Amino acid sequence: MRQVDRVAGTLATGRPAVSVRGREIRVCVSWCLYAASMHSADGGLSERDVRVLDFEESWWLYPQPKDRAIKEYLGMSAARYYQILRRVVEDGAALQYAPMTVRRLRRVQRTQREAFASRAGDADR
Repeated sequence: MRQVDRVAGTLATGRPAVSVRGREIRVCVSWCLYAASMHSADGGLSERDVRVLDFEESWWLYPQPKDRAIKEYLGMSAARYYQILRRVVEDGAALQYAPMTVRRLRRVQRTQREAFASRAGDADR
């Protein structure tokens, strides 16, 4: 885990931190606004896209199920979240912003497509 500056309450990277069950995590809302202010100048990703990518990168750190965390931290339904996420993953700016997360999501999508295609191929026989 990253080093935390206890006085300022921020991670060593300058991102806001909070303690949940003894673990230090980023606060999505604060960090997302911070990240959006850094990346909105290039015109690549909107603030909402950045928030979605940041949440997807760290959703497992939140103490509640993912669908409830989506509603609480992003203020949108899970269905809308996944619609936005699928669109953002195809954006080249997203790959520059969060390469590990985008590559992982693309790999998962590719695996799901291949599994679907193989099931559809088995049904044709």
